[in-house]
Amino acid sequence: MILKNIERLVANRLYKTGKCMIHVGKCGGSSVKGAMQHAGIADQYTIAHTYPVAYSKDIDYYIQLRHPIKRLISAYNWRHTRLLVDGDQHGKFHGELEALKLYPSLEELACDLYDGDHKNIRVHNAFNKIRHVKEGIHHHLKRIIRHDDFSTQIQGVFHQENLDEDVRHILGVEIVKKRNVNNRAVVTTELSTKAYDNLKKFAENDLKTIKKLYDHKLISDKMYDYYIT
Repeated sequence: MILKNIERLVANRLYKTGKCMIHVGKCGGSSVKGAMQHAGIADQYTIAHTYPVAYSKDIDYYIQLRHPIKRLISAYNWRHTRLLVDGDQHGKFHGELEALKLYPSLEELACDLYDGDHKNIRVHNAFNKIRHVKEGIHHHLKRIIRHDDFSTQIQGVFHQENLDEDVRHILGVEIVKKRNVNNRAVVTTELSTKAYDNLKKFAENDLKTIKKLYDHKLISDKMYDYYIT
């Protein structure tokens, strides 16, 4: 009920601004927001974060993307650092701390996601408790991309891997450089082939969403090839 009320309030504001910046977690959204604030244009956009965004032909949408597997790794590392290293934000999100204690290694968690071709429901549920894991690319865009003409409303796609240039080209502003404290402790850098392949299977809906964006010519060949590897 609370989430529906938040969505309704944001939808009402969308019609006032006419521009929706879709901030998918761990895709550089804080940097984009900071650049907009620094340039004094933030009030021209409504930022949608952590929930599916409604579609309207009256709204221009701006999307933030990142390689799906690297996004999952970043989300895990961020929350592992905040909760287990810093001892911060305990109890903020139900079940998150317990999930991280159960799987203090992403390698171990990813390897346990599937038993052959069968989904390990318990491990999936634990992984989805971690902030921004479940709230991925598909989660944010699913209500938009189901419309045949959605691509006409997408006015810009920001790639975390090319963020400075994309922000400059699409918004005409510069990213304000600052130290990212959320990523100061890198827990996971390398994964086994099994762990990586399992994360890729886990991110299937995100990859399908990226394919749909590509099919509508919203993503270049180069970025699409990068995202699906």
